[in-house]
Amino acid sequence: MTPIPSPTIQTQLGELRIRPSTPDDSQAFFAVLRNISAWIDEQKSTQWIPGAHDNDILWVNQVVQDGTAYVVEYDEQVIATLRLAWSLPGYWHMDGRSAGYISTVYVRRDFAHQAIGTGMILWAEDFIRQRNRMFSYLDCYAENTTLCAYYEGMGYVSMGDVETYPDYNQRLYNKQV
Repeated sequence: MTPIPSPTIQTQLGELRIRPSTPDDSQAFFAVLRNISAWIDEQKSTQWIPGAHDNDILWVNQVVQDGTAYVVEYDEQVIATLRLAWSLPGYWHMDGRSAGYISTVYVRRDFAHQAIGTGMILWAEDFIRQRNRMFSYLDCYAENTTLCAYYEGMGYVSMGDVETYPDYNQRLYNKQV
């Protein structure tokens, strides 16, 4: 098995620890998800249906159990989450065997704008490269122009959109690592 890359990421807060999530982290992981969900609801964004993730603790438990969940800590608190899977969601209808799929890049709002998300994505890209995969994939709500521009600024290229729910389009991005 390929070891995980360095257990730290570089941020504006300095080096932060990133590690695989454990069952003991499930509530903290879920709290980060709820924090982001509440913030998106406050923004009146159409990205998520208000309260859509209120009951996602079962999903969190599953991704922690399947070994794809990671957390970032600051002062012994979980402040950010990331998922790194070795296959693409089925709605993309493509072979992702030569890639890693990054998702659930969430940073608690009180830690926003500290380069934590960027650090997590760079860490995941390094992990993907260490697994001898050629591409990093991620996706987002196609109408979130700020997030799309952020990913494009990191060198990701749009591969197109797909409707995953009625009137909800995801945009897939990839980058050679």
